Amino acid sequence: MHATRPRLLLRRTMVAGAIGLALLWAAIAVEELISDGDLEIAVIAVAGMALTSGLALAIRRYQARLESLAETDPLTGLANHRGFHNRLDRAIEEARRDGGEVAVVLADLDDFKGVNDAHGHPHGDRVLMMIADRLRACVRPGDVVGRIGGEEFAFVMRGGKGRAAELASRVRAAVAHEAVLGLPLTCSAGTAVFPEDAADGATLCALADAAMYAAKSAGKDRVRRFDHLAGGRVPLPRRR
Repeated sequence: MHATRPRLLLRRTMVAGAIGLALLWAAIAVEELISDGDLEIAVIAVAGMALTSGLALAIRRYQARLESLAETDPLTGLANHRGFHNRLDRAIEEARRDGGEVAVVLADLDDFKGVNDAHGHPHGDRVLMMIADRLRACVRPGDVVGRIGGEEFAFVMRGGKGRAAELASRVRAAVAHEAVLGLPLTCSAGTAVFPEDAADGATLCALADAAMYAAKSAGKDRVRRFDHLAGGRVPLPRRR
């Protein structure tokens, strides 16, 4: 997944270079036409260059739109699994350069399967969309919120364990404000921090994931940090 970004940048560079070279040769040709007095042909050539530039711009915009769609959850409009991990990796790269910290919070709605079973998936989807709107309001500019599983949400932010704990508390409160036929929802959350807990995004998410399930095992509707886990063992990332 992560190796595709350099290849994408290389393809974009090659396409941009080819278009630029074609426009350069076209410009040289127009100058020669003007010098030879072929003004009508020169005007046609300039119009063709303008059309080519417009098409190139439209293609670049279309490619950017496709990229955005590939990293967006269609139900909620949040980052999907791929988009979340790409942004997490970029945040870690930036933190490595400036010596900062990156926190990950994973939050899973408790017993949400019962909502789908009792009220149907269309109703469950509406609840997920409402929760997504509440979660957007929990984050600061520059933070990332994504839906990486059926009822699992993930957050990336610059900062340490204090910021992670603060956000996790806001997330629990936001979820608790949503109700299904009068019954409140709850969520369990786990947090982990780069570089204190892990040196890469995959391991960081695995630790936050394990902490989240420790919160569920402890009774649900609570937050756990990775260093609260007995033994501090590093779990393998779950397959998705």
